[in-house]
Amino acid sequence: MMGGIGQRATMMGGIASSKNIDPRPIHDKKFQDECFNKLVTFLIKFNFDQEFSKKFLTTPSDKEFKNIFNFLAKKIRPDWNYTLNKLEDDLQPLLTELK
Repeated sequence: MMGGIGQRATMMGGIASSKNIDPRPIHDKKFQDECFNKLVTFLIKFNFDQEFSKKFLTTPSDKEFKNIFNFLAKKIRPDWNYTLNKLEDDLQPLLTELK
C-alpha cells in the first residue's frame, strides 16, 4: 500500500501515531444518521432557539455554524461569552480552552 499514514507523517516531519487515528466510522451513512439524530435530540431538549433542518445541520453557513458552536459551548461552560469572528483564526484556541 503506497502513501499510507507513515508516509504522510514522514513528509510532515513526524512519526505516525495511533493516537491520531479517529476510530469512528465517519464515512458510514448509518453512523452519520445516528450522530445527526443525537444532535437533533440534544438541540431540541436544550431549547436551541433557531429553527433547523437536516440541510441546516449538515451544511451550515459560517453564521449558522457559529450559532450552533456558541450554543454548545455555553452548555459546556455557562459563562462562555465569546464571539467567533474568523473561524479559522478563532476556533482552535477556543476548543483548546474548552478542554
